[in-house]
Amino acid sequence: MILKHLSLTNYKNIALANLDFSDKFNCVIGANGMGKTNLLDSIYYLSFTRSNQAIPDSMVIRHGEDMAIVSGDYTVNGEMEQVFFGLQQGHNKTLKRNKKEYSRMTDHIGLFPLVMIAPSDMDLIKGGSSERRSFMDQILCQESSAYMTIAKNYKSLVEQRNKLLKQEMSLDLSLLEIINQQMAMEAERMSKRRKEWIERITPLFHHYYSAITNDNEEVHLRYLSSIEIDCPTSEDFLQAWQTGLQGDLACGFTRIGPHRDDIEMLIGDYLIRKIGSQGQNKSYMIALKLAQYNLLCQLFPNNLPILLLDDVFDKLDESRVERIVDLLSGDQFGQIFMSDTNRKYLDKILQRQPKGLYSIFSAIDGVFTDITGNETL
Repeated sequence: MILKHLSLTNYKNIALANLDFSDKFNCVIGANGMGKTNLLDSIYYLSFTRSNQAIPDSMVIRHGEDMAIVSGDYTVNGEMEQVFFGLQQGHNKTLKRNKKEYSRMTDHIGLFPLVMIAPSDMDLIKGGSSERRSFMDQILCQESSAYMTIAKNYKSLVEQRNKLLKQEMSLDLSLLEIINQQMAMEAERMSKRRKEWIERITPLFHHYYSAITNDNEEVHLRYLSSIEIDCPTSEDFLQAWQTGLQGDLACGFTRIGPHRDDIEMLIGDYLIRKIGSQGQNKSYMIALKLAQYNLLCQLFPNNLPILLLDDVFDKLDESRVERIVDLLSGDQFGQIFMSDTNRKYLDKILQRQPKGLYSIFSAIDGVFTDITGNETL
């Protein structure tokens, strides 16, 4: 899959942009706050129907403007595809593929696979369990529309159960039992798929972490179920909710289930978020995201995902940067978009690429200029 052309109107600080891209490397250079991240975020929006920064659509529209447009022209398996978003203050956004409007936005997820590595991804390591669950679910939803349905159903049922729990004095036990039964089936499915995903991504994660660090450290990923059973069944969940009902009533919410699970991220025998250096934490995160990319490649062998890298080299020593450069210069990756404040490391990658397989853009106050071939800005 290749993004050939991007057209933006009033997207964040970008008033207007019409850009043609290389099939391999596309590098955006500029100072902080010039719009580099916003450009990459617009590409993310085309795949996921939302900003990577988890902000409402109203904040995507440029300040002082009433509407925004995001449009991308792709080649997918040799066929031309167009994705169009129209956003207007106070209205639902419009999503069209090849000029045909979707009836459900969720039908779009997974059709244009993409992985983004951004500074905010450090929350996977340093943040709470919700960030790690979201990471798992986003990947699984790209892989499978069936998982997306399971996750949506489970979320809705948890919300219904929590609403009932807050009605302690007039609790309808028969209704609670019905919800428990429905939740248990979805909970078993979610837990099983997440555990299988951990088993699939772990060897890939080990490979990339070893490549980045020169095999100097031992790392592990472990799925932690809130029910403390390796492979919980629907009966296990029903038993846990029955046993813990009084505690749930006291708290006013459901304390056990996939919505409370986590990924344990270890270096040696310790949580990396507690003992890891900045470089170790960043390497861990990058390896995890590259493993995610590899998984998607296996699912879409004829439709390689786009890889977005936003300021990826910050806080890494020279040796780790060199190894990442080696990885990205290989042919296992499809189209890549990178942003940085200077060309030091980007040029090392581009020097290994044939001419015509990369483009370089400067970013100044939301205006992008193709400077491919220029030695300096």
